[in-house]
Amino acid sequence: TQVPVDVQINYVSGGGAVNLPVRVSALVRAKGLSFADFSEFSFSPPQAGQQARSDDSEEENTASADARVIADKMPLPLDKNGGGKLTIADVPKSRQPQDLLLEATYSDPNGEVQTIRSTQTLWPASVIAGIKTEGWVSSGQKIKFRALALDLSGKPQAGVALEVKATARITTTTRKRM
Repeated sequence: TQVPVDVQINYVSGGGAVNLPVRVSALVRAKGLSFADFSEFSFSPPQAGQQARSDDSEEENTASADARVIADKMPLPLDKNGGGKLTIADVPKSRQPQDLLLEATYSDPNGEVQTIRSTQTLWPASVIAGIKTEGWVSSGQKIKFRALALDLSGKPQAGVALEVKATARITTTTRKRM
């Protein structure tokens, strides 16, 4: 629910930016997961009520709708070494990994506004669950699947108990000739 943030700003000529006023902003957004060694596995559960999408622009709009600003221009004065610390509160809980985008904005000695940016991943757990289905489209029989548990670096984990829940969706379409 809270994330500590450290900011360090030094001048090019050397030394810390003493007492420089900095503004820190933060945004969280959903993070899509994929691992090269396990490209056939899915690591994201379907969203509630999600339909299959054929248009990439709809997917991009959904991704941007998932973004949420959690800190907006919080003041952060730097100490005598050019460093500053603050804690961002009210980080939304999620069952999926999230990207945390941090931006620190300050005025340089010329008066120009500069921005530094960092992206970190917020993990809800130390295990990532994945699933791979085989031949599930229009299946009138039992469905075969494989489940997988990975650590945060994408390495398989042994001895991790996983629970799999399945949902059947039936889509009926009609066509009317005009």
